[in-house]
Amino acid sequence: MDTSLFNNSLPKEIAYTIYQHLTETNDIRSCLLVCQLWNYLVTGLFGDRIQVKLSSNNCHAFLKDVKRYPSLGSKVWRIAFDNRSLSTIAVRRTETLVTLQSAINSCPNLVRFRLLSNDNLEAYLSVLQHVNTRMPSIQKISIAYLSGVTPCIKQMHLYVNLKYCRTVESMSILDVGKNETLDKLGGLVTCISKFPNLRQCYLSGSIASTFNLDSMQKMNPNLEYLEICGGKLTVESDYRARGVPKNDAIKSMELYVYSIDIKCLQYIMEQLQGLENLTIKCTNDIICDTSTEPSDFRYIFERFIFYCKQLRNGYLVNLKYNNFEFKLTQPGIKMVTDEDDESNLDYYFEDYNYYLSDDLDSWWYPGYTI
Repeated sequence: MDTSLFNNSLPKEIAYTIYQHLTETNDIRSCLLVCQLWNYLVTGLFGDRIQVKLSSNNCHAFLKDVKRYPSLGSKVWRIAFDNRSLSTIAVRRTETLVTLQSAINSCPNLVRFRLLSNDNLEAYLSVLQHVNTRMPSIQKISIAYLSGVTPCIKQMHLYVNLKYCRTVESMSILDVGKNETLDKLGGLVTCISKFPNLRQCYLSGSIASTFNLDSMQKMNPNLEYLEICGGKLTVESDYRARGVPKNDAIKSMELYVYSIDIKCLQYIMEQLQGLENLTIKCTNDIICDTSTEPSDFRYIFERFIFYCKQLRNGYLVNLKYNNFEFKLTQPGIKMVTDEDDESNLDYYFEDYNYYLSDDLDSWWYPGYTI
């Protein structure tokens, strides 16, 4: 018997023998705690949604198996790519980038792609943006530490998302007000209007940035989650006259802004019929125009408090006006979870190839999780 072990666990011959005697999926699942090797070997049996963690060192091994087993590529829905290493030798550098492109093109049902560090981003983003790179089902392209990259990389990341705007459902736009790509596209509202299926949007800007709530909602009627950090939150004063439709799609909003117009509170109450969770933290006093009487403000604010208390999934409100700070809190369930957590992913190893069987549907191999 080959007594080679994986992480000092079960010999692979024993694991394979056990597997042959387990015919029911539930039996296999109940044995997951036997050892780490066993977990790796059988998790792929539980569905067609496979996620894999790659790097420049093992991407070629993954591509080799995708070519060897045609049914494998269509089962991959998520790739987390460790982009910390990239050869400085031109030939090897090009080979790595071409291999990654081929691997991506071999996964037609890829929904999420994530770069795990801020190294070599220009090279890897160029692969995603290349005309020959195809991701027909992609919904989210993310960078683990996007806030820490250069303005040039932030713009490049936006361009990559624009290439796949027909299918992208979640995106982040940073440096609103300073992002030259947005200026070229005609502004933030025009940019996000190019994403017909956008459901989650994360925006951040400087103190001088302005976010127009009603315009964004009108251009993206399917938006379900909106997070804004920084800047000033406003609405058009004539949104009622313009007939902005009421929205029941937005379920959650998190607004961490420097200033907010009181008309925004009215807009939220009147237009966002399906809102379930709301967070508003404003650094400065609520902005009121000169025509707003103290009694009017009090009436609007009391209505807003009542509105917040009706939200089914919690609220956190921290507003200031005329030296008075108001806090209102009711914890709720976080409606948007971190689906990009790669801590449960393990790298694909070329050494695992000897586990592969010609019948991919009956015998899986380690390196993948569901």
